[in-house]
Amino acid sequence: MVNNPLRGARVGSTLFAATVAALAFALPGAAVSTGAATLIAGPVTVRDYQMNLYATHGSLTVSLERKAGQATQYHQYTFKLSATALKIAPDLSSASLTTGTKLAGFGSIKMNFVQPGKLTSMTECGATYTGRPGQLTGTLRLVLDNTYFKTVVEQAIPAKLTRGNGTANCGSTSTGKKSGLTLTAMSPGGGATGPVFDATKSPANGVSEMFIVSEQRAPAIISHSIVAPAGASAFTAASDLTSAHVDGTPGAPFLSGALTFASATPAMAAAGCKTGTGQLTGSLIGHFDSIGDQTAGTTGILMDCAV
Repeated sequence: MVNNPLRGARVGSTLFAATVAALAFALPGAAVSTGAATLIAGPVTVRDYQMNLYATHGSLTVSLERKAGQATQYHQYTFKLSATALKIAPDLSSASLTTGTKLAGFGSIKMNFVQPGKLTSMTECGATYTGRPGQLTGTLRLVLDNTYFKTVVEQAIPAKLTRGNGTANCGSTSTGKKSGLTLTAMSPGGGATGPVFDATKSPANGVSEMFIVSEQRAPAIISHSIVAPAGASAFTAASDLTSAHVDGTPGAPFLSGALTFASATPAMAAAGCKTGTGQLTGSLIGHFDSIGDQTAGTTGILMDCAV
């Protein structure tokens, strides 16, 4: 499943969980060394979404999240920043974020961390964190698209500054060996930026459906995703991987339709997994805000690592 790096980044709730989650998003299930100070701001309401900011030295992520039914839709914009764009005092009592022209046509941010609260500490995922709540004030103007979010303007956002010491490991105790059944749908020829739909099924986590569209619009790297849990009957496959079926309707209103997989060649076994490739028929659609409807590809890869 997709782990939103800013889920839980709310002032008044768990103070540091969002920082650890953000690191885990980059390296899911891995141990992550901490130490750099982090600015987390939000949430603020943008149409039907909750928007959060995550800034560390050299990077900024703008994350928007919306829930409907059992599904969640995310839109994340990541930018590189100059080394001096984010300044954080050693005692976390003050900070400033000035993006200058680094966001180009996406806008700019010039804000200061003020009204610092009490410095507190806690242990999260095996690492010790210190942090302060406060307010980010100034001017934020983000032009995220010209269809749905359009221009976002904020002058005050709840925020927190955090710093960790140690190694955080929020992942499972898994040995790293894959397990379970996975069906991936992509456009012919593959490609990192085309729509990718994944259905996964495992005894531990049940069925999860995920639709991702990645794009690069300089200077931003953008990810649009839909994640939804589903019942066991939503994803079935023959034991020899010659066929499979996935139903997207449990992800309504963000997912609709279904796909049927038929293998083109016998499944091959390697590294404890069986893998079959083939074609997909039917139509499974991701109903995205901002970028519009996206249709899953017709090339299918069916993998079973529960062997």
